[in-house]
Amino acid sequence: MAENKVNISLLKKILALARPYKGLFALALAISIISALLAPSIPYVVNLTLDSLLTNGSLAYVGQLCAIMIGLIVVKTIVLLFNSYTSSILGQKVILDLRNKVY
Repeated sequence: MAENKVNISLLKKILALARPYKGLFALALAISIISALLAPSIPYVVNLTLDSLLTNGSLAYVGQLCAIMIGLIVVKTIVLLFNSYTSSILGQKVILDLRNKVY
């Protein structure tokens, strides 16, 4: 139980250091949420593709579904790259502020 209090107090201290960068923090959080929402979309399109092939035996929608899948993969990759970039920038700014305070 005491271990959770230490972690919460540490989290509060870190969030206090990130307070000057609210906009960047909100952007990183929003991008993380978008990334999490995109995660199940690719398996869903794969499911639709396989269902179309196995149940109907039809190739009519397979090309379109594959194009959608490739588009989703590209979008998800861009979102993950942007998420990594914004999170890294935020972390580096907080670390710089912490180093300046220690110095």
